[in-house]
Amino acid sequence: MKAQIEQYCPSLNEELEGFAEGFGYKPEQLHFYQNAWLIPGGCS
Repeated sequence: MKAQIEQYCPSLNEELEGFAEGFGYKPEQLHFYQNAWLIPGGCS
């Protein structure tokens, strides 16, 4: 998921990581990564 985000939305991962850390969470705990609808070959 992170690789796809980096490919299509450069620097969004950095923003999400900073957001998570600001609230004391690990980036992997964000529902954004767990529930994103990015499907290879599809459109978002």
